[in-house]
Amino acid sequence: MAPHELRLALAGAGLPLTEVLVEMLDEHFSHCTERRGCGYTQATRVLAQITNKLADLPMSAAAERAGILSELLQDSATADLADERLPAVREQLERSESLLLLDWIDSLLHPRSLPLPAIPLAPQRPKVGSCPLAEQYFLEIAHGRIRRGGLIRLWMANGLPVLLEKQGMGDDAS
Repeated sequence: MAPHELRLALAGAGLPLTEVLVEMLDEHFSHCTERRGCGYTQATRVLAQITNKLADLPMSAAAERAGILSELLQDSATADLADERLPAVREQLERSESLLLLDWIDSLLHPRSLPLPAIPLAPQRPKVGSCPLAEQYFLEIAHGRIRRGGLIRLWMANGLPVLLEKQGMGDDAS
């Protein structure tokens, strides 16, 4: 299978991703399992973990930020070059999934304060596998399909969706 276009474009711009993310993005779709998803899904989980770690830091914690960004880029020092190089990377991308990931990576490299409401943390992390079909359900929802008896609730703030919850479709804790 050909290497993932985002990985190639970022490497070509001198912003290579870590080996872990490269391996995940390049994984062949046939290796997808119901429990762990596909490589793309795993890559989004890694980005979510990085997002959460960075969110716990004050904006002034540059040393800690660099350490966390080393989970994203092979050389976290290249993050400073992203401002000038990411627009050229964007021009090379064709897939919407790549553009979405690029926007996410850009938001990690260049944090901006957004006027979103504070959402209290869950008292504990949900158990792994608490809803093994959540990914499938959310993909169906994204494609405009809601299963019979299902309900989707959106929480909005300032006209932007903040949370999405599915009910009546498998476990309701997703």
